[in-house]
Amino acid sequence: MELKLKRIVKISKILIYLCLGILILLFRNDIYDYLYLIVSLPILYVAVQEFIYEIYTKSYLNELNKIGSLLIEIILATIILFTKTDIELLCIIWGIIVIIKGTTALNNVIHLLVTKKFIAASLEGIEAIIQIVFAILLVIEPEEHVSFHIILLGIEMEIIALKSFIENVLLYYYNKLSLTE
Repeated sequence: MELKLKRIVKISKILIYLCLGILILLFRNDIYDYLYLIVSLPILYVAVQEFIYEIYTKSYLNELNKIGSLLIEIILATIILFTKTDIELLCIIWGIIVIIKGTTALNNVIHLLVTKKFIAASLEGIEAIIQIVFAILLVIEPEEHVSFHIILLGIEMEIIALKSFIENVLLYYYNKLSLTE
């Protein structure tokens, strides 16, 4: 039952990100009034889900737990919900959240390097550095970079949906078929 529930949550994440990404890319010039929702709700959804998972699996007992950064993401995403019309503040907080995610990913890169997973470490490291650089731009000059970041957000949602679909649906059924043959 637990595994089935986890798969339902992952598939719902795929659908939410896919739909949001399409909406963001199609209506990027018309979403400024709803940007606080579009940015904060997916962050809250994923962070709360991961936080519950960390607590449930007791992974907070190992050194690579994400409890602290997840709590910060939840708090900051909640603050974004209350910014509504303050685009500058929203962008600064959004940038800080992405910096936290990027630095957490860099922490994971170190773990991947230690376990000799060099390709995965390289890919995640490049992604983390790009995230951090763009997030710094968003924090430094929020008004000038917001429209660019909206496009990036739409693209990122589509990439996350595709990546999650491959990892959680295609590979699941591929492994299931391989085991039954």
